[in-house]
Amino acid sequence: MNILKDCNYNENVCKIIVNKDVLENRTAKEQIKLIETLKDCKYQEDAYLIAVDKDILKKRSADEQIKLMETLKECKYNENVYKIIVNKDVLEKRSIDEQIKLMEALKKFNYNYYTYKIAVDSDVLENRTAKEKIKLIEALKECEYHECAYFIAINRNVLEKRSINEQIELIETLKDYDYNYYTYKIAIDRNVLEKRSINEQIELIETLKKCDYNDYAYLIAVDKDVLEKRTAKEQIKLMEALKECGYNINAYKKAVNRYVLGKRSIDEQIKLMKEIIKEPIVEDIQKNTYIDNINKIETLTKLKQYLKELEKNMEQMLI
Repeated sequence: MNILKDCNYNENVCKIIVNKDVLENRTAKEQIKLIETLKDCKYQEDAYLIAVDKDILKKRSADEQIKLMETLKECKYNENVYKIIVNKDVLEKRSIDEQIKLMEALKKFNYNYYTYKIAVDSDVLENRTAKEKIKLIEALKECEYHECAYFIAINRNVLEKRSINEQIELIETLKDYDYNYYTYKIAIDRNVLEKRSINEQIELIETLKKCDYNDYAYLIAVDKDVLEKRTAKEQIKLMEALKECGYNINAYKKAVNRYVLGKRSIDEQIKLMKEIIKEPIVEDIQKNTYIDNINKIETLTKLKQYLKELEKNMEQMLI
């Protein structure tokens, strides 16, 4: 009872003395060490919660538990540091030294919220080592903790399909391209990650920028059928051809048309894209003026010729 008296009968000290989990997992000497450490922490509430945390008592030794409490104190009892200490995934998948390094990294980066979220993310813990995780945090800082950079860092598909260096390259590319949203979307797209190498993925991003981040150019970049039926170089050719066509919607439709992708070569497909924007008859159909054109035709021969051209262009539109 002397220890209780020395601690001025502090309520949290009393709770540690009678705590069932502490009694089961710690010896009397270890229990006293916990209380002394809590006293050094000025009986701070989170320090107390670490002392009685069931998972920490099972996953960490008494000395390791005390290290955690001391580290919390060094970090001025920061809330996110505390959350890293008690996180179940961190306790299971990281050693005490790795856990403390994560806490120190959080302190180094001014306790940034996204830094904390990377530290405890279950997918990151599963797919990245402690050192690799800190690399991700450093890359995030270089991007001024941009939200899209954070989402690339924790994206499950990126974590599974890209190495740590490739993942960081994607984050750096996002920064190089002014955090453009479509750049971010290509970086995490599951189909792109599966069908394209990291270099090909970055080439798609570079081409998208050359295409002024056009909506249709982006849609070609992530189109599942294009990714399956065309090589990376051919896909880029389609995006470049779309730009030459003034980002025409009908040219875009030809670029992603499943039938065309399956039955036509890349050169034939690009030819179709360019032809469809040149045909005046298509413009007539779009403007619903083809009836007026028929009314203007004076001879039967010209009418048959016009109808034949109209039928041909209608077929191309349906391809």
